[in-house]
Amino acid sequence: MRSTKSILILAAMIAVVAAPALAGEAKKCEGTTQECLDYMAANMKHRGWVGVEMEEAGHGYHKVTRVIDGSPAKKAGVKAGDVLVAVEGHDVAEADKSTWQALEAKMKPGNRIAYTVERNGSKKQIDVTLAEMPDEVLAQWVGKHMLAHAAVEVASK
Repeated sequence: MRSTKSILILAAMIAVVAAPALAGEAKKCEGTTQECLDYMAANMKHRGWVGVEMEEAGHGYHKVTRVIDGSPAKKAGVKAGDVLVAVEGHDVAEADKSTWQALEAKMKPGNRIAYTVERNGSKKQIDVTLAEMPDEVLAQWVGKHMLAHAAVEVASK
């Protein structure tokens, strides 16, 4: 459950270069390589993009490690070192799978999403207007996921 929540957080929050790697303790993908490729090609392009990279910060939270230049996050004032603690008022460490699924449905280009971060010991709400995911980011994400599939297939032989 924790791994699934991490991946959903990342998918909703950022243009993930490698969702499983950034989630920290990735769950083995249950789809076939072709199923994942088809899903990603059909669905990921239309997800909202914030433009940060993150890592686990403990207790179910995620720390921003990089803010992409020119991204919606950069424009809204997100900074490296911020710790994501809530999305649209839902504490990221306490939200269940159905909450993340509902939030993910809102993560469309053009939508404004309220993120609460902890910075220098205090909480700050940052509203980010999501953009369309850049092609190069989508290609990196798909490529990394396909490499993970290849590693699993090699290891299982």
